[in-house]
Amino acid sequence: MSTSAATCADCLVGSASGVGRGQFCPLIARSYSPGTVLFREGDKGDYVWYIKRGHVRLQRQGGGTSTTLTKRPGNFIGLESAVELPYRVTAVTVDESILCGATGDGFRQWMKGDEARVYTILRDVLDSLYPRTAQTTGD
Repeated sequence: MSTSAATCADCLVGSASGVGRGQFCPLIARSYSPGTVLFREGDKGDYVWYIKRGHVRLQRQGGGTSTTLTKRPGNFIGLESAVELPYRVTAVTVDESILCGATGDGFRQWMKGDEARVYTILRDVLDSLYPRTAQTTGD
């Protein structure tokens, strides 16, 4: 996996970070195999990821139902850690994936004092409120 400045500059987060304009992106790219559990519902939120390539299935159990949502490239997952909350879902990679991540502390520092960065995050959160691929099934 290459994390070259050109690749990062083409990314929404890299662009918002100022990559290619003398700045750097604090999110580190890593590759994950299908079926990798990134975090589990109820775990302490300690990392935020941006999906650069691949898909991540989010699943939440409760009240006799299971809710599943698939996140795609361009989405953030694990934003709970940005506000120091436990994860509300279990996240598992669906296919070969490249995720860029940072600790919750690093992510909060990245957002400080930059409206464009905060806008990027809010846009993703709003997109998450109206998912394109969601399905609810009974247990």
